[in-house]
Amino acid sequence: KGEGFYFLYIFKMKDLNSKATNGYDMDRLNYLASVLKEVGKFDNTSFPGRLILQKTVFILKSMGLGELNYDFTLYLNGPYSSTLANDGYILEEKGLDNFGNTIIEKDVKIISNFKNMVNGMENNVIWFEAIGTALFLKTRSSSLSKVEIFEILKARHRYLGHKDLMDDVWNRLRMFKLVT
Repeated sequence: KGEGFYFLYIFKMKDLNSKATNGYDMDRLNYLASVLKEVGKFDNTSFPGRLILQKTVFILKSMGLGELNYDFTLYLNGPYSSTLANDGYILEEKGLDNFGNTIIEKDVKIISNFKNMVNGMENNVIWFEAIGTALFLKTRSSSLSKVEIFEILKARHRYLGHKDLMDDVWNRLRMFKLVT
């Protein structure tokens, strides 16, 4: 009787340490921290940094990083996940280096493609808002055309309606096969 209790106790403690220490999903946090370390950019201290984090994770999820199982809705500045926002604050508080490395080779390839796609735009908040929102709209309604998506973006925020910005966003989405 006592041995069974001890085994159950050890099993439960192991589960707590890997899944929900302090109420956190440690597997999800470890994976997110690993991805962000590989991306090479994480700034949750400012609104622009948080916006780029949201769009980065949404795009990476769209590119095939299935372990990024965040649910996104269309919010004021594009795709947004409240769970990701909370995880971002936890990672900021604890520091990325305090989390394990859990990505695999397939993930590294996807992240490399992402880095190629955003090359030159890493700090451009408007570009991240435009590409994230365009991709969100296209994935939610595949029948929307490029012109219709750009009209929606322009109606949401005039600053997203510049033709050069929209052409760059669409070309990059097509180059990386995220839209047709």
